[in-house]
Amino acid sequence: GGGWLTAVAIDPQNENTVYVSGDIMGVFKSTDGGNSFRFINNGLKNLETQAIAIAPKNPNTLYLATTDGVYKSTDGGGNWVLKRNGFPPFSTTRFSAPINALAVDPNNTNIIYAGNGHANGVQTLNRGPIAYGDGTLYKSTDGGENWQLAKTGIDSKATIFKIQVDPSNSQIVYAST
Repeated sequence: GGGWLTAVAIDPQNENTVYVSGDIMGVFKSTDGGNSFRFINNGLKNLETQAIAIAPKNPNTLYLATTDGVYKSTDGGGNWVLKRNGFPPFSTTRFSAPINALAVDPNNTNIIYAGNGHANGVQTLNRGPIAYGDGTLYKSTDGGENWQLAKTGIDSKATIFKIQVDPSNSQIVYAST
Protein backbone atom coordinates (compact mmCIF):
# COMPACT_ATOMS: atom_id res chain seq x y z
CA GLY A 1 0.00 0.00 0.00
CA GLY A 2 1.06 3.45 -0.87
CA GLY A 3 0.08 6.39 1.28
CA TRP A 4 -0.93 9.83 0.10
CA LEU A 5 0.52 13.20 -0.81
CA THR A 6 0.40 15.70 2.04
CA ALA A 7 1.95 18.82 0.50
CA VAL A 8 2.89 20.52 -2.73
CA ALA A 9 5.14 23.58 -2.96
CA ILE A 10 6.25 25.48 -6.06
CA ASP A 11 9.40 27.56 -6.14
CA PRO A 12 8.23 31.21 -6.27
CA GLN A 13 11.12 32.10 -8.60
CA ASN A 14 11.02 29.04 -10.88
CA GLU A 15 7.67 27.42 -11.66
CA ASN A 16 9.42 24.31 -13.01
CA THR A 17 10.74 23.43 -9.55
CA VAL A 18 8.05 21.54 -7.65
CA TYR A 19 8.26 19.74 -4.31
CA VAL A 20 5.79 17.12 -3.05
CA SER A 21 5.77 15.20 0.19
CA GLY A 22 3.81 12.28 1.52
CA ASP A 23 2.73 10.59 4.69
CA ILE A 24 5.22 7.71 4.39
CA MET A 25 7.59 8.65 1.58
CA GLY A 26 9.40 11.85 2.48
CA VAL A 27 10.04 14.48 -0.19
CA PHE A 28 10.29 14.45 -3.98
CA LYS A 29 11.59 17.22 -6.24
CA SER A 30 10.88 17.99 -9.88
CA THR A 31 12.86 20.49 -11.94
CA ASP A 32 10.83 19.96 -15.13
CA GLY A 33 7.41 21.19 -14.05
CA GLY A 34 6.29 17.89 -12.55
CA ASN A 35 7.05 15.58 -15.48
CA SER A 36 9.52 13.60 -13.37
CA PHE A 37 10.44 13.52 -9.68
CA ARG A 38 13.37 12.29 -7.60
CA PHE A 39 13.70 11.51 -3.89
CA ILE A 40 15.43 14.19 -1.80
CA ASN A 41 15.42 12.55 1.63
CA ASN A 42 19.10 12.88 2.60
CA GLY A 43 19.21 13.56 6.35
CA LEU A 44 15.54 12.80 7.06
CA LYS A 45 15.18 10.32 9.90
CA ASN A 46 11.39 10.24 9.57
CA LEU A 47 9.62 10.19 6.21
CA GLU A 48 6.17 11.06 7.61
CA THR A 49 5.80 14.60 6.30
CA GLN A 50 2.90 17.05 6.51
CA ALA A 51 3.91 20.39 4.95
CA ILE A 52 6.63 22.12 2.93
CA ALA A 53 7.45 25.83 3.15
CA ILE A 54 9.80 27.69 0.81
CA ALA A 55 11.54 30.90 1.86
CA PRO A 56 10.15 33.35 -0.72
CA LYS A 57 13.33 35.42 -1.07
CA ASN A 58 15.67 32.40 -1.07
CA PRO A 59 13.92 29.38 -2.59
CA ASN A 60 16.89 27.11 -1.85
CA THR A 61 15.84 27.35 1.81
CA LEU A 62 13.07 24.89 2.56
CA TYR A 63 11.30 23.82 5.74
CA LEU A 64 9.61 20.47 6.18
CA ALA A 65 6.96 19.61 8.77
CA THR A 66 7.32 16.06 10.10
CA THR A 67 6.30 14.02 13.10
CA ASP A 68 9.87 14.59 14.38
CA GLY A 69 9.57 18.38 14.18
CA VAL A 70 10.92 20.80 11.57
CA TYR A 71 13.67 19.92 9.11
CA LYS A 72 15.53 22.63 7.20
CA SER A 73 17.40 22.51 3.90
CA THR A 74 19.54 25.33 2.56
CA ASP A 75 20.42 23.61 -0.71
CA GLY A 76 17.06 23.08 -2.39
CA GLY A 77 16.32 19.85 -0.54
CA GLY A 78 19.67 18.17 -1.16
CA ASN A 79 20.29 17.81 2.58
CA TRP A 80 17.95 18.12 5.58
CA VAL A 81 18.80 18.96 9.21
CA LEU A 82 16.36 18.57 12.12
CA LYS A 83 15.73 21.84 13.99
CA ARG A 84 14.10 21.06 17.37
CA ASN A 85 15.68 23.55 19.78
CA GLY A 86 12.75 24.85 21.85
CA PHE A 87 10.29 22.05 21.07
CA PRO A 88 9.28 19.56 23.79
CA PRO A 89 11.52 16.47 24.11
CA PHE A 90 10.59 13.37 22.12
CA SER A 91 8.05 11.12 23.82
CA THR A 92 6.42 7.85 22.77
CA THR A 93 3.59 8.15 25.28
CA ARG A 94 2.78 11.85 25.12
CA PHE A 95 2.51 14.50 22.45
CA SER A 96 5.98 15.88 21.73
CA ALA A 97 6.21 17.86 18.50
CA PRO A 98 4.63 16.53 15.35
CA ILE A 99 4.42 19.58 13.11
CA ASN A 100 1.42 19.79 10.81
CA ALA A 101 1.73 23.29 9.31
CA LEU A 102 4.45 25.78 8.40
CA ALA A 103 4.65 29.35 7.17
CA VAL A 104 7.55 31.65 6.35
CA ASP A 105 7.04 35.38 6.84
CA PRO A 106 7.19 36.84 3.30
CA ASN A 107 8.72 40.09 4.62
CA ASN A 108 11.33 38.53 6.92
CA THR A 109 12.33 35.01 5.95
CA ASN A 110 14.10 34.49 9.27
CA ILE A 111 10.63 34.28 10.86
CA ILE A 112 8.97 30.88 10.55
CA TYR A 113 5.82 29.56 12.20
CA ALA A 114 5.22 25.88 12.98
CA GLY A 115 1.84 24.55 14.08
CA ASN A 116 1.70 21.44 16.23
CA GLY A 117 -0.70 18.67 15.54
CA HIS A 118 -1.09 15.63 13.41
CA ALA A 119 -3.44 15.50 10.46
CA ASN A 120 -4.52 11.97 11.32
CA GLY A 121 -6.01 12.96 14.68
CA VAL A 122 -5.59 10.34 17.39
CA GLN A 123 -3.52 7.22 16.92
CA THR A 124 -3.30 4.26 19.28
CA LEU A 125 -0.04 2.68 20.31
CA ASN A 126 0.42 -0.38 22.51
CA ARG A 127 0.29 1.92 25.55
CA GLY A 128 -3.05 3.51 24.64
CA PRO A 129 -4.24 6.51 22.63
CA ILE A 130 -2.00 9.46 21.93
CA ALA A 131 -3.69 12.72 20.99
CA TYR A 132 -1.86 14.69 18.32
CA GLY A 133 -3.50 18.04 18.80
CA ASP A 134 -1.95 20.51 21.16
CA GLY A 135 -3.16 23.81 19.76
CA THR A 136 0.34 25.18 19.92
CA LEU A 137 2.04 27.52 17.53
CA TYR A 138 5.80 27.95 17.61
CA LYS A 139 7.77 30.85 16.16
CA SER A 140 11.39 31.08 15.11
CA THR A 141 13.07 34.45 14.52
CA ASP A 142 16.43 33.02 13.45
CA GLY A 143 15.65 30.88 10.43
CA GLY A 144 14.49 27.83 12.39
CA GLU A 145 17.51 27.45 14.66
CA ASN A 146 15.47 28.15 17.83
CA TRP A 147 11.73 27.97 18.51
CA GLN A 148 9.57 29.71 21.10
CA LEU A 149 5.97 29.04 21.99
CA ALA A 150 3.75 31.80 20.55
CA LYS A 151 0.76 33.06 22.53
CA THR A 152 -2.35 32.44 20.43
CA GLY A 153 -5.50 31.65 22.39
CA ILE A 154 -6.00 28.52 20.26
CA ASP A 155 -7.78 25.68 22.06
CA SER A 156 -5.24 23.25 23.52
CA LYS A 157 -7.05 20.26 21.95
CA ALA A 158 -6.90 21.70 18.44
CA THR A 159 -4.74 20.59 15.57
CA ILE A 160 -3.33 23.40 13.46
CA PHE A 161 -3.85 22.54 9.80
CA LYS A 162 -2.67 25.67 7.98
CA ILE A 163 -0.78 28.87 8.83
CA GLN A 164 -0.68 32.04 6.71
CA VAL A 165 1.21 35.26 7.40
CA ASP A 166 -0.50 38.41 6.13
CA PRO A 167 1.87 39.76 3.44
CA SER A 168 0.86 43.37 4.07
CA ASN A 169 1.16 43.13 7.87
CA SER A 170 3.41 40.38 9.23
CA GLN A 171 2.08 40.98 12.73
CA ILE A 172 -1.11 39.21 11.61
CA VAL A 173 -0.84 35.43 11.44
CA TYR A 174 -3.80 33.21 10.60
CA ALA A 175 -4.04 29.58 11.74
CA SER A 176 -6.81 27.17 10.82
CA THR A 177 -7.72 24.40 13.23
